[in-house]
Amino acid sequence: MKKSKQKTIHFRKIKEKEVKSILNSFHLESAKEFSGVLIPFKKKYTDYGPLNDKDKGWIEVLAVTMKFFVDYHGNKVAEYNILRFVRLLSVNTIVLQTCYMELFNLYLSTLFDPNGNIRNGGYRILENMKMGLLPSSNKDTKTQKLRKAWMELFFELLRIEEDYTKLNKNLLLKAEMHGRKYRKDSVETNDKFLKNIRRGIEMIDRGFYFDKILEEFGLIEQVRVKEQLEKYYAFKREFKK
Repeated sequence: MKKSKQKTIHFRKIKEKEVKSILNSFHLESAKEFSGVLIPFKKKYTDYGPLNDKDKGWIEVLAVTMKFFVDYHGNKVAEYNILRFVRLLSVNTIVLQTCYMELFNLYLSTLFDPNGNIRNGGYRILENMKMGLLPSSNKDTKTQKLRKAWMELFFELLRIEEDYTKLNKNLLLKAEMHGRKYRKDSVETNDKFLKNIRRGIEMIDRGFYFDKILEEFGLIEQVRVKEQLEKYYAFKREFKK
């Protein structure tokens, strides 16, 4: 397989040799082999504190890594290795605030991948990015744009879920109802793609900060009232049985 031409990355506190050792290891034949390269890098740059927030070289590292993801398309081991590395990059503040759309799009591209490792790798990137969500009292422009993007991703996943369930009615569902208790979450379906979509929705919607984001953009009532109506109609359907 043809390898990407590596562009020059301008580092300050990042050692070029260490990054290139990662970039040159994506093709390794097993995730275990790649771990031998990734773990020392992870310990140095993330286990003992976040990636250096002021070093824009990480943005260039991410751009090169994304190019590799395209070049290695179809090689599931390489794709998974790349997703693991991107997961580390996604904790960096500059990467998160500058490249969040690229990271979100990468995550969305894994939603319907038949390979479970790839789907999980995409989800883990999103999970890491969630750590960058800050309370709405932070009025920094970049942070506000990021919060808005999270909200838009949430609604996009709801749309994808709705479209998928409409197209795949025969796959519904292990149990949309659990006894008398309304449940519409990832554990209530055996369908691997619907489960993956719902994991993303649940992860974004988890915790105090996301309600604050919905309040910030005037959508808290719209979202929560809709959820209550869904619960009401679900109960009503169940009682008619």
